[in-house]
Amino acid sequence: MKLSCLKWAALLPLILNLNACFPQNSINLSVSIPLTGPEAPRGQSIVNALLLAVEEINQSGGIAGNTISLNIRDHRGDPTLARENSRDLLKLNSKGLFFLAGAEISQEILPHYLEKKLLVLAPGRIQLENPGTAHGIMQNLANPDQEAQSLINYLVKSGYKRFAIVTEPESLFARALQKAYQRQLNFFQLKTVSQIIQNSEPSLKNIQNLLENETEVILYAGGYSGAAQWAQNLSNLNLNLVLAGPQDLFDKEFIRQAGKSNVQNVLTVFPDMETPEEFSKKYRSRFGETSPLATLTYLSAHQLFTALKASPQAPEVFLSAQKFSPGQAFLHPPMARLPENYLVLWQPDSLGQFKKLPSPQRPLLQKSGILLGEKGRNRVQKRPAAKR
Repeated sequence: MKLSCLKWAALLPLILNLNACFPQNSINLSVSIPLTGPEAPRGQSIVNALLLAVEEINQSGGIAGNTISLNIRDHRGDPTLARENSRDLLKLNSKGLFFLAGAEISQEILPHYLEKKLLVLAPGRIQLENPGTAHGIMQNLANPDQEAQSLINYLVKSGYKRFAIVTEPESLFARALQKAYQRQLNFFQLKTVSQIIQNSEPSLKNIQNLLENETEVILYAGGYSGAAQWAQNLSNLNLNLVLAGPQDLFDKEFIRQAGKSNVQNVLTVFPDMETPEEFSKKYRSRFGETSPLATLTYLSAHQLFTALKASPQAPEVFLSAQKFSPGQAFLHPPMARLPENYLVLWQPDSLGQFKKLPSPQRPLLQKSGILLGEKGRNRVQKRPAAKR
């Protein structure tokens, strides 16, 4: 059963002081996430997964006889509160920090943690101007260049040639992803047929522009809220344009906002991973349906525990040297060279369930209605104009 708001509110004080339950020889882990506000569901996913992972490791004897202690702070998406929390957490001599925040907080707060040589673990996206400077960060998701390369390689090999880019200029991540899309298109000597600024709900004028330019694929650079609006509009107008987007779209919140019946023309790239069955059972029994972010957090926590057992003074060095098999989403530095099979393409069906896509062929017909390859390109070139 899912935790209601009242149950969560009652549980939160206990969680925030979880370290008090453990003896003095415990190993501290810090957590800085949003537990209130619009990002609260994602923050709760991280906490839920960490509670299960820590419970498992402590019940099995801990690490070298030491139990794991969680120190959780809710920054609420507020930079001032995040700053105060960072001062508290930096006093705890933690072995790692699980971190989730938007660009504004990341830009200001992360340097303080990194300056103190605190290992930062990011199940979600790290939003920095230059990910190459983020030494001391281990993450699961790809950076914008890696993401764009996998996504556009797949689409070009499937036969698509006419791309439009929709971007959110106020978003640091969206700007980085837009540039990455453009670099990858330039590599294939392709030009965008249209560029649209997403600052409100997609208008019929924008959609008309796409149709007039015979767009085949909309490359979305931004979060799931704007992409959900595009998915709804394309579906309502019965247009077969492919909406290809970032890793944020691999999220139940995106499905909720877009609607299950509106997502069958969506493609997204995400790490290839398998959710451990026992974790999934425990998570569902306590918190409800699991999420990709919860799974990434759980896998990351166990990878950190393994690293602390093997290399307690330098777990990030141990993690960077590890090799993982397909299906294991692993922690890696932001600019690491990822295995070729790490990122895969996913497509939601009419029930909102994500399915892996096979390697592209020509032509490739997906049951959901997305036509990839020569047949698909011929099919989408002529469509009725959107009504004003």
